[in-house]
Amino acid sequence: MSYDEKLKLVLNAIIERKRLEAQDVLPEIGKEELYNIIEDLYKENMIQCQWASGPVNRFKGGALIDDNLSVTRKGHDFLSGTLDTPTIRNQFNVQGGIHSSNIGDYGTVNNNFGASLEELKSLVQELQGSDLTQGKEMVEVIETEEIKPGFLSRFDKFLSKYPKIASTAGKLLLTLATAL
Repeated sequence: MSYDEKLKLVLNAIIERKRLEAQDVLPEIGKEELYNIIEDLYKENMIQCQWASGPVNRFKGGALIDDNLSVTRKGHDFLSGTLDTPTIRNQFNVQGGIHSSNIGDYGTVNNNFGASLEELKSLVQELQGSDLTQGKEMVEVIETEEIKPGFLSRFDKFLSKYPKIASTAGKLLLTLATAL
């Protein structure tokens, strides 16, 4: 028996006001499965109940089912086969150039992986002493030297000491390297 057939069996039992705990009324469905089906019908708004806690009150060793369950319009439509099942449509929007493409159902694309040279200079200006000198030297290297593997290796300890500067420098280099 399919799950939909079991749902319909329980809905019909509710309409006919059958006592749902009785195994002889719904022998095809075990107790635990019956509780789950009733909870699913409630979550799908196919039935209503009087209890604020929901249609099934579980406790150690068993459960109680609300005696005042009723089938909603949606439940009747499901039984009659006229329930409109929503058509799931996935529309994927690809926006932006190759550097900021976005695939998904998002209305807006906001990729902020770039950083400006001004941001980096601002962070470096907050430093003092030899760190300020080393930071200014690194900014000058980024401004003047060709971007190639290892060209910032002499600033390894400095970048390890200031992760925010390292992150901003990395973003700036990515922006420069990809000409975004």
